[in-house]
Formats: sequence, structure tokens, C-alpha cells
Amino acid sequence: MNSYLPADGKAATPASNSSSAAAETQLLEQFYYIASDGTFYDTTKNTFDRDARRSRQYIVDKFGTKAPSELLDRGNEVSNLRYNPSCADQIFTANGHRYLNTFKFSTVTQPAAQLNLEHPAIQVYNRHLDLLFKPQDRTVIHQWIAFNYQRIIKHQPNTLIRWAPLINSVPGTGKGKLFDLITALLGKPNTVTIQNTQLKDKWTKGWIDDSAVTLFNEVHVTGNKATRDSVMNALKVLISDDEASSEGKGQDAVAVKRTANVIAFTNHYDSITIDANDRRWAVIDAQTPCYLSQQDRDQHLDAITAIPEDPESLQQIGAYLMGTDLSQFNKNHKPETSGTDRQVYDSVSEYAQQVREIIEQGAYGISGTFALIPCLQHEARKQLRTSSANNISKALIELGYTRHQLWTGQVRVYHPEVKDTNMSVRTVYLKDYPHNIISKPEYVQKLGETTPKF
Repeated sequence: MNSYLPADGKAATPASNSSSAAAETQLLEQFYYIASDGTFYDTTKNTFDRDARRSRQYIVDKFGTKAPSELLDRGNEVSNLRYNPSCADQIFTANGHRYLNTFKFSTVTQPAAQLNLEHPAIQVYNRHLDLLFKPQDRTVIHQWIAFNYQRIIKHQPNTLIRWAPLINSVPGTGKGKLFDLITALLGKPNTVTIQNTQLKDKWTKGWIDDSAVTLFNEVHVTGNKATRDSVMNALKVLISDDEASSEGKGQDAVAVKRTANVIAFTNHYDSITIDANDRRWAVIDAQTPCYLSQQDRDQHLDAITAIPEDPESLQQIGAYLMGTDLSQFNKNHKPETSGTDRQVYDSVSEYAQQVREIIEQGAYGISGTFALIPCLQHEARKQLRTSSANNISKALIELGYTRHQLWTGQVRVYHPEVKDTNMSVRTVYLKDYPHNIISKPEYVQKLGETTPKF
């Protein structure tokens, strides 16, 4: 059987033998047979070859040359595609299967052989971090960028970060310039941007399994508390788990290995909902940059914008990132950042915010660490449209209170503003209280601390 025939099927002339051999070589390098899908993958286009998929008998190059599928039996058959940024090889083996690596190491900026700390690009990069972030936040972001660059250059396995920075700022501060820089360093094929409108979609194919870094851009999870929490729970998996469900349009959901570390940008203070126990979001409230003048601002933004277009500048930034000490960087536990407490405060429902305002005003039976439902109901009737015990209970839980039993079955509450009341409680809501049951002396003490002083 001939290993090569021209497009017309006629025998090749001697003059064309060299070209036919070259065609074979080109096809061998260009196409891979994907056994799990029964089709061919074109590595020059990063796409499946549709003609080959239909025929499954031969592949056709751009000159119309046909090559039988037997050519690919010489080593260009793999089980499937897989993105593997910890490996620079085009073919790798995992769990007994051969995979075609879709990670493009050739697009990664290599660090300069000699680091020049005085290089203008490094000066501009450092100034940009200084302009946007407080010192602690600056360290977090710089180390996060350096970690993601080093893991690619060093082909390091097991380098998934289990938390994500969320940078919040007013529009126009320049946070997008950081992702432009990350994209230029790692190569455009190795980064993905997911817009806010996509975050509620179930189509997540390629979000975290086909890139080294994924940006959730302009994040603003809206809706009622239940809707927002549902979206946040779905995003948690994409940030912290080793595997996640990936589903494309018209395709079944499949479990995929996460390869991407996630970073997020937002212009909204209420962008996400988190509680005090959150382990996944390192919220950073960026500063409004303070420039010396409008001219200074324009010159700096022009300079930071130009870096991704200049190979020498990128190489120097790469060398600078490679020299960054990451001994204190913890990929498994999020660091303390400027915006986390504020984000927790802003994450509760509208009704919980209203209840919090009542608590902050203070009243009998109500404090920042102690609350009795009947006392809150009494205040809520003055200010809110609804004062049901169930709604107030849910609000208190949102605000970080926990329910505790009394030392006895039921206690009557004598409210100083209410005469002939039948107020009574079976439980009390407390913050930072270590026991399941509150004793009578502690109850009396905490209630007494809420009594108005006349």
C-alpha cells in the first residue's frame, strides 16, 4: 500500500517524490489521531479537522495532498487532548494513556538571562503595584503573579492555588493592565477571560481546564441572597478543587482536572457574597492611584501599557519574577487582605442589613454579641415592614450569630418599653460564644449590659 498518493490518486512522478515525502512529514507533524473521538487534530490551528472527521480515512493538507490515516500509526495517535502546563512536552503519558498536550510553552516569555533591576520596565511594574495597593496587598498580588510565572517556567506540578484574589476598584485605576502583563508573560493561549455575564451559565468548558490563569472579569453576582449564594457555591469548585464539572453546549458534562489558577476583577463593592469563614476569596480593595499630575498619570499608563508589546521588557519582568522569594507564599490558605472584612459586611441580604442597623443602634436585649428575638421584633416594628421571628432569626444567622439554648426551658422577658407583655424566649442568639447552653448568670449579665442607662 502506498503511504502517499497525490490528490488525484495517480502514481507520483519521480519529480514529485521529494514533495510527497515532504507532504508526509508535514502531515505527520501537523495532525494527531485522537482515539477517544475518532478524528484528527490539527496542531497548527488547534482545531479538529472537519474533513478528516467526516471521512476518517485520510487527512488533507492545504495543498490538497491526501495522506491515509495509517500515517498516524507511526506515533501520532493519542488517547485524548489534555492541557498540562507543568509539562513542556507535546506528548505525555498519564495513568497509562498518551495525551497530546495543548499547552503552548512556545508562547511563554522566557526570563532574561541577566536580571537588570534598573530596567525601566521593572521600575514601572513596581510603581504600578505601589499606586494600586497597600503594602500587604501589594505583596499578595506580586507573589501571586510570580508564583504563576515560576510554575510555568519550572514546569512545576501540584501548583494549584486554592484561593483567588478579587481586586476591587473604581473604574480606570489600571488593574486590567496587570492581566495584560500576565497574558503577555504566559502567552495569550494560556490565559482565559470569563466575563460576568457568563458566570451564571452552566457552560463552563475551557474555564479552568484549558488555561494556566483564568480571569473572572467585572464580577458582580446579583439577585436575591439565595441566587447569589448559588452562583458563589458553583464558583468555589472552580477556584479550590482539583477537579470540576465541565460542560459545553450540546455536550454532556464531564469531570476535568483543573489546570488554571483564578484571579478576579470588579468595580462593585457588593460583587460577591462571602461569610467570615470563607477560605477562597482574598478580597483586595485597591487604592485610587495618586499621581503627581495629569501628565505623570498619562506617562505612567503609557509606560505600563507598552510593556506587553516589548519583548526585552517582558524578559526583564520575567527574570524579576523568577527572583521573587516565595517561601512565605501559601497556595493552600488565603492571606489576610484589605477588603475581606468589608466584603463579609457587604455580603448579607438587604433585610439582614436592616436588622444590622437596628443592632448597631442598640436597644434592650440587643447588642453586637447578644440578641433576643422578641426585643428585635419590638424594634423592627418601628422601622421595618416585616418583623417575623423567622425572618429575624435568618438575618441573625447571616450576621454571624449562633443560636444557643437557655439553662432552662423558657425565660420571660420584661421589656422596659412594653407593659403587660407576654414576651418570652427559649433560645438566645450570641456571637463568639463557645458553649451550647448559656448559664443564668451569663444571661443576666449580657442582658443587663443592654439595659439603657438613664
